Amino acid sequence: MNKKTITIIAVVAIFIISLAGVLCWGLQPIQKDSVSLKKLNKELGEKYCVPSELPFEGDVECYIVYVMGNMGVVLTRFEASPKRSTGYSIALKDSKRKIYIETGNSITISEETAEGLIIKKYNDKIIKYLFSETETDNKLIILYEIDGKTYQINATYNKDVNSETLKSDIKFLLDQMIM
Repeated sequence: MNKKTITIIAVVAIFIISLAGVLCWGLQPIQKDSVSLKKLNKELGEKYCVPSELPFEGDVECYIVYVMGNMGVVLTRFEASPKRSTGYSIALKDSKRKIYIETGNSITISEETAEGLIIKKYNDKIIKYLFSETETDNKLIILYEIDGKTYQINATYNKDVNSETLKSDIKFLLDQMIM
């Protein structure tokens, strides 16, 4: 073999390996895309009710949620865009408080919890909520629907935190999300 043949074989091999790598990466499903709260608002703020500020400082994790897919082949990395998202989730926590906000088709609550939900109006929208107290925590679950999209807020506050703080934090979020 001469140098020209070896060069052609090497270039073709590199091209095939690169193509296979790009296709393998591109065909992997994306289920969640980690973003900042600012980017979440920018990407999904018009499509969903996303809070622009959070009620307290803490560790924040924000995700854009995509189609979960059938056997991981429905959505590919090449198609990831805010238009293809099915919702979002925000987790905020510190040492004594946790708030989890989500929307999309992954919202599930137990039948027992669903039966105990109390229905109220908030800013002319119907919300369903359940407040429960244990020896160590105060817990609040809120469900509501806006424009056909279901939203859920779960808050768990340590008993060391006043229940009025829990109420004001949730009110802070709801005022941004339900207008």
